Amino acid sequence: MNGDTVAVEERGHGRLYLPDERDEQYPIRPMLSGAPPSGYRYWWPSGWWGDQGSRPWCVAYAWLHKVADGPRTTARTPGVDTTPAMDPSRLYCSSQEVDPWEGDCTNPRYDGTSVRAGAKVLQAAGMIDEYRWTWDATTVVRAILEVGPVVVGTSWWSGMTWPDEDGVLHPEGVRQGGHAYVLNGVNVDRGLVRCKNSWGRGWGRRGHAWLSVDDLGDLLADRGEACLPVLAEG
Repeated sequence: MNGDTVAVEERGHGRLYLPDERDEQYPIRPMLSGAPPSGYRYWWPSGWWGDQGSRPWCVAYAWLHKVADGPRTTARTPGVDTTPAMDPSRLYCSSQEVDPWEGDCTNPRYDGTSVRAGAKVLQAAGMIDEYRWTWDATTVVRAILEVGPVVVGTSWWSGMTWPDEDGVLHPEGVRQGGHAYVLNGVNVDRGLVRCKNSWGRGWGRRGHAWLSVDDLGDLLADRGEACLPVLAEG
């Protein structure tokens, strides 16, 4: 299925959440300068861009989008690299093997997996060196400005199914479960961060949408998380 043919009600999510106090030992903040966030920065996707369709594989797609794009600013043509660093189904099933819930792809008892599990699998595969966390929108903004795109996991609401006429998502309506996606741009003056989703380039504005920093803060405070990986060299 591609982004133009998957019906709205068939969109897959699949992010599960279980807090782990050990994450607090690995904060994003020490990687950043002490300067207040200002200006704007857009990290243009230059790698593989996938569509999860109706499958609960958002964690796998979010992480593979991050790995494919890396912290790049020069390319303007998405899809230059047409092959993901790992098959999404492999990353999804491997993540279920290391997440804290019983069952996996060989013995399915649940749909989805955690952002943390996806990071663990990529670290074990040598694709990322480490991963750091925050639950603060201002820290996310600074990370996007200074380091690169950030993988986030939040609740997903019916008001976020499709952006409004200005390309903005609204976390309102009915909670539809959890979703993982990438934040790869920020405009501080407008108070907006840019989301790269995993529903194909037919969704939103060529696969992107905006989210207000205030709404991001609310989403992170409500069983949300943001993870900034350090990509392995090469």
